[in-house]
This record gives sequence, structure tokens and C-alpha cells, in this order.
Amino acid sequence: MPRKSYRRIALDGLQREYNKLRRRFLVKTALDNDSDDDEPPDLLPRCSYGCGYDEDDSESDEELEVLLPLFNAKRRFNEVNASRYFARSSKYRKFDHTVFEKHLDEKEGCFLNDEEYKKQYRTSRSGVDFITGKIENHSVFNNVRGRRQAPVKEQVMLLLHFLGEESVSNHSQRSVYWRSTGHCEAARERCVEAILSLRDEYLPWPGEEERKETARRILKNYQIPNCVGIEDGTLLELAFTPECDDAADYSGRKYPYSLSSLIVNDDTGKILYFLAGFPGTSHDNRQWKKSKLYQRKDEYFTRVEYLIVDTAFEPSDVMVSAYKNMPGVTMTLDEANLNSAMKPLRVRGEHTIGIWKGRFPWLRKIRMIITNDKQSLVDILKIIECCVILHNMLLKFGDESPEEWDDGISDIDDAERAPEEEAMHQPIPDGSPKDARRTTLCNYIRERYIRGSHCRRNNEEDSDDEIMSALLLGNL
Repeated sequence: MPRKSYRRIALDGLQREYNKLRRRFLVKTALDNDSDDDEPPDLLPRCSYGCGYDEDDSESDEELEVLLPLFNAKRRFNEVNASRYFARSSKYRKFDHTVFEKHLDEKEGCFLNDEEYKKQYRTSRSGVDFITGKIENHSVFNNVRGRRQAPVKEQVMLLLHFLGEESVSNHSQRSVYWRSTGHCEAARERCVEAILSLRDEYLPWPGEEERKETARRILKNYQIPNCVGIEDGTLLELAFTPECDDAADYSGRKYPYSLSSLIVNDDTGKILYFLAGFPGTSHDNRQWKKSKLYQRKDEYFTRVEYLIVDTAFEPSDVMVSAYKNMPGVTMTLDEANLNSAMKPLRVRGEHTIGIWKGRFPWLRKIRMIITNDKQSLVDILKIIECCVILHNMLLKFGDESPEEWDDGISDIDDAERAPEEEAMHQPIPDGSPKDARRTTLCNYIRERYIRGSHCRRNNEEDSDDEIMSALLLGNL
């Protein structure tokens, strides 16, 4: 049963007091009149309009002693019922802006140096200015009525501080910034709404020309042709047990409770697409098949474009997955070559997710409860999408993440690659097997590595085991 508010409890008590006094007045009136007439008119409508006592009235002093408490009880009830904050003091607490002024101060000997500021707000002072400039004209910051809002920059700082730690709450922010808990929550909600309005600018699926440029960069740096991105799944841990009928679905092997999400990024670390909201037990491939990239792939890929993924995904004409290393089964040379060639790109995808979670530790342990009310999950997804947009905004702004934010994941230097293969630029015919694209790429990789292995055989006469070791290490 939901807990009653203090206002509701007070109203119930005043109503009981009024009913008690009203019954006492009616009984006294009936006894004094010693009559069987109908009950006198209800005083409730008169009291609700603030009816007072007339000095010229001929009522006796005894009746006055009964009426005054009745009128006072109704007056108190009306006052509480008309006031939203009946227990609030008439003296309002004032905001203390000196906390933000100290944090924004850049003078020598300031309260927060550049490193400390970035640790608390996950970006530099200029990064906060950049975000503020993008959203300060949003309508959510313009009150039609009510008290004037705090400066937009201060509200942005409250949001970034909230996302920058795993265990920030309204009460902890109140202690740090000397703001009310309601103000902190309202400020964050405004900023999230304003940042989500930028999704078309910072989270669009790239057009055909942009995808071609991405494919050219990947070919130049990783020697894999026509690849337009890397896809990987990640779990977002929930700090509290879901209070919903399907709570067991959120319990997985890695975390007690979590949300599952998909991330598609390019070689620069920019997130191109994300899908979140599935329970932690959902398989990555199931989420992929529910995504619009899979269901409407003709709108998002040309006939030769594809994504690089790990072994959790099923291969298709727009997805090349790594080969599984099954226990007791030795991979062929072609399979080992393909996995070795794809590894730097896959690490790049893991690196992007690590930077994303590292910049916004709120994602590591989400301190919000999922209930049967769908809005509870929607509120979480809004903040997740906000983190994605902020990641791309700061990446475009040029705000680099410190090395300790990437969870130790680092990129791998790739070796020199052979020229592109003509077959890789041919579309996959309709009706081809699911792994046709992967087979084509595998053949392309085999030709590159066979050329290198023959060179090593002729020059150094290496054994097959040495060549395989060199291939797996990426030295050929």
C-alpha cells in the first residue's frame, strides 16, 4: 500500500476533528430545541467560504463556544487543502552560488585545477561551455511562470557531476552544492531533455558518402575493405533489484541484475547507433535482429558494406563475425588469419565502450529502480541516450579522455597490409549462404597472409608452427 504524504495525513486529521465538532454541535442544537425537526442545514458549505460570526447575532454564549471551534477547524482544513507545501517556512532558503563560482574559477590557486575539474565533471571547463552553448536556448530553460531558474551552466554541471560518479544521489548533491534535492533532480531532467533534442545532430546514422569515407580510413589503417563500423554488446549493471514481474530476466551471469545494449561505432570512436532496454539475459544476436539496422538493412547499408562483430553474432551479408575457438577443435589457417586481421578493429570497439563507460561511471551501476510502470525504464533509457550524445559531442569538440578512463583497453598496432582485393567490392548475390560475406573476407585475408608466409618460407625457411605463431601475433 502506498505511503500517505504528510499533507494527506494532516488533512485526514483535520477532517476528523471537524466532523467531531460538527456532530457535537448538531447534538447540542437538537437537545436545546427539544424538537423532532429535520437536521439543521449543513455548515460545510458556509465554512468553506470562510463564514464568520456576526456580533449582532442572537446566539447564546454557549452556542458561540461550540461554533467557534467548528469554524476554526474548517478554516484550518481549507488552509492546508489550498496549500501544496503546508509545512514550509515563510523564509525560503537561498541558493548558494559561491560553490559553482569556486569550481569555475581558473585563477592561480583556484579551488579546482584543470585535472580536478575534469575528474569531477568529466570534461574541461571549455567542454562545459560548449555543452551549455548548445542547449541554453532550449525552451525547457524558459519558465512561463514561477521562480527564476538557476543559470544553465550550473544545471549542466549538476548533470555532469551526477553522471560522473557511480553513487551520486539527490541528497549527496544537496550536500555538495547547497541546493535542494528537488532542484537538483529538476535541473538534471531539464538538461537531459535539452540534450536529447540534439540526437539528429550528434547521433545520426551516417550517409552513404560518410560511410565511404569511414571505409577508406579502415582500409588504410586496418587493411579491411568496405567495413563501415564495429558492433559489440555490453551490459549495464543495475544497482537495485527490479520491482517488476519479469525481474528474473534482468539477472545474468556477470551481474546480479543488468540491462543489455548494443553499440555500433566507427574507427574514430564515434558511436553511430545504440540499442538499449533489453534485460541482461538477452543474447546480443537477439538484440541485433530487433534493431532497425537488421530489419531495414537495405536503408542503412549498400550491397558491399558490412560491420565487424565478435563470435556472439550470426554472420550475414552485412555482418562479418569472428570464428569461434571451440574446445578440442583447431581452427584452420584461414580462420586464424581472419580472426587476427579483425582483432584490432574489435579492440577498437571495446575501446570505445570502455571510454564511454569511463567518462560516465553512472553507466557502470545504474541507481534507478525498474518497476511495472514502463516510465521507470524509459527514464533510464533517456539518461543512457543522453550519455551517448554527450560522448559524441565531446569527441567532436576534441575533449580527450584520460588514459585511466578506458579501463585498460588499448588499441593494437596493425602491420602493413596488401592491396585491396577485387572480390571484396562485389555485392553478395541474393540467396547466398549466411556466411558468404565472411567467406569472401576470409579468402581476402588468406591471400594476404599466404603471400607473407611464402616470403618467410623462402627467406627464413620457418616451420608451420612458427608461421602460425607469427600470424596470430599479427607479425605477418
